[in-house]
Amino acid sequence: MKVIKILVLMLIAVNTSNAQNTLSFEVSGLTCWACANTATSVLNEIKDVDSAYVNFDTKKGVVYARNAVSRELIKSAIASKNFEARFEGEKSIQPLNKEAKEGLDTGKSLLEKR
Repeated sequence: MKVIKILVLMLIAVNTSNAQNTLSFEVSGLTCWACANTATSVLNEIKDVDSAYVNFDTKKGVVYARNAVSRELIKSAIASKNFEARFEGEKSIQPLNKEAKEGLDTGKSLLEKR
C-alpha cells in the first residue's frame, strides 16, 4: 500500500513540474488571417512561451508557457504589431465619438461646450 501511495505522489510531482501556464485573451485590430498570423508569430517570440495561437475568426488568442509570462509582456508584444490584447475583466479602448473628435479639432474640450 505504501508503494502505491509513493508512486501516486511521484506521478503528481511529475505532472505538476510539466504543468503549463495558459493565458487566454481577446485581440482587437485584426482585419485578416495574415494579421492573426503576425500576432501569433510575435507571441511565439516571447521568451518562455512554448506555443501561442491567435484565431482571426474568434478574435481570441492563447499562450502556453512553462514559466509565468506576464500579461503586460503579451500586451506589449501584441501592441508592437498595432493590435490590442485584452484579458477578461479589462475594458476595451473605444473610439472617440463625433463630438469628442470635433473638440479635438477645435482645441476645445467637451467641458467647454457645455
